Amino acid sequence: VQRRMESFLTEVSKQTRFEPGQESYGPFDGVIYTVLIEEMELANMDGQPLNGMFRVAVIADWNDDDGQEVSRVAEVIRYEQLYQNTQ
Repeated sequence: VQRRMESFLTEVSKQTRFEPGQESYGPFDGVIYTVLIEEMELANMDGQPLNGMFRVAVIADWNDDDGQEVSRVAEVIRYEQLYQNTQ
């Protein structure tokens, strides 16, 4: 589960453009993965807005051996222009 979450997070967070929303994948071995992209409203220490900041999260949901629902989250905050070609 952890490796698949990391793979989804790496793949999605390196996109050159983000579109807020969510998309689910699976089940893979009984686990549903949801990729969530949210635009964030952040400011620097001087109160100036930091545009182009996004939260990218991968949420894994499954039932354990006792039938209890389990959920794990891996996330990163990313500046959208980080991987854009500036040449």
